[in-house]
Amino acid sequence: MSFSIGALAAAQIGLSLVAQLLVFRLVGVGTTTDAYVAAQAIPALITAIVGVSLQNLWLPRFARNADQPQAWKACLASAQGQAVKIVLALSLSLGLSAPWWLGWYLPSFTADMRELFLWILVPSLVAAAVGTQLSVLVAAMRAKNRLRRAEGLALLCMAGSTALIAWLVPHLGILVVPLIAIGRMASLYVLLLSHTGWPSFLPV
Repeated sequence: MSFSIGALAAAQIGLSLVAQLLVFRLVGVGTTTDAYVAAQAIPALITAIVGVSLQNLWLPRFARNADQPQAWKACLASAQGQAVKIVLALSLSLGLSAPWWLGWYLPSFTADMRELFLWILVPSLVAAAVGTQLSVLVAAMRAKNRLRRAEGLALLCMAGSTALIAWLVPHLGILVVPLIAIGRMASLYVLLLSHTGWPSFLPV
C-alpha cells in the first residue's frame, strides 16, 4: 500500500511540474510569467506552512478517534473550523493590504506587472485557502487508512486541471490559470468531503 501511495504522490508531483512548464510554454517566458511566479509564491507558502502545521496538530487526534466514527467526525469538524478561521484571516489580510506592501515586495516590477500580480494573487489566495482545508481532510483520511483514495482523487483532479490549462490558456491567457486551480481544489474538496461524511464546521 505504501508503494501505491508513493507512486500516486510522485505522479501528482510530475503532473504539477508538467502543468507549470505548460504555462510557461504557452505564455512564453517574460514579464507576464514573472508576475505569475511572484503571485504564486505567497499562496504556496500559506498552503505549505499552515497546511503542514494543521496536519501535525490534528493527525494525532484523528488517529486517537479513528475507531469512533462520531468522535472522529466531530474532531474533523473542529479542525475544519480552525482552518477556516486561520486561512481567512491570512488571506484577507494579505489580499487587502497588497497595494501597500507590493512596492516593497516587488520593487523592480513595472506598474503593469504589479497590476497583473494583483489579478493573479487574489484567486491564488482563494485556491490556497481551499488547499489548506484539503490538508485537514487528507490528515483525517490518513488516520483512517484512506490515504490511497485521497491521493487517487487528487491525481485525477490534477490531470483534469492540466488538460484545462492546455485547452484554455491559449485562448484566455494566464489569468485563467489560478481560476483552474480554484476549480481543481474545490472539486477535490467536495469529493473528499463526500468520503468523510460531510462534516460540519464547528467553532473552536
